[in-house]
Amino acid sequence: MKSLSTIGFHACLAAALLLSGCSRSEPNAIDQTGVTNLAFADETEAMATTTTTLIDGAPTAPLPQGSIGYVEFEATWICELQRRTFPTPDAIDAALDEKLVQSGLDRVGYDSFRAEVNGDQDLRDAILYTYQETCRP
Repeated sequence: MKSLSTIGFHACLAAALLLSGCSRSEPNAIDQTGVTNLAFADETEAMATTTTTLIDGAPTAPLPQGSIGYVEFEATWICELQRRTFPTPDAIDAALDEKLVQSGLDRVGYDSFRAEVNGDQDLRDAILYTYQETCRP
């Protein structure tokens, strides 16, 4: 009687052989006649989306007193969130608290600022412009 490890080895070998037989190395194996509108068919068009200007120029509206530091922080925080991964939502909060302390800002002030951002287009424009100017690859 064969052992389970021998049977497993032969099953894996058979699966590998079957899978290798499924692939073709012939360059014309797939008929692409009539294929149009492929995503990113034109590389210059795809590249243009990464350099799109989000906001034309620096906002001219005066910002509320004390919000400039939070605007700059928010822009860099959004940039960082796009470049990092976190294992849990709690890890995001911990990183946010740590970044606030490093920036000399407090969580209560930040939460108050975030509440204002939701209803203030000038603050959103300022964050967007700062993000655009500081978070380019």
